Amino acid sequence: MTDRWIDVHSVTCALCGELADERETLSWDAFDEPAPGASSTMLDTAHALVATVGSGEAHASCFEFAERNGVLAALEVLRSDSP
Repeated sequence: MTDRWIDVHSVTCALCGELADERETLSWDAFDEPAPGASSTMLDTAHALVATVGSGEAHASCFEFAERNGVLAALEVLRSDSP
């Protein structure tokens, strides 16, 4: 991952633990009602994340990885890839 300056928009990705810009992340707190075009897998992943890690945000790519592979697998793989 590219080195980034920490500023008011900096958050930690709940899946990989790396620095993220909140303007480029997905927050699953707002997934109470599916957005138009949201898949049921996206909603299921959001609910699983709330149950597993609580509220938070993640890189879009990390969220998509969790959608494809499951939240627990994503946490294990993505965290082990972090320095």
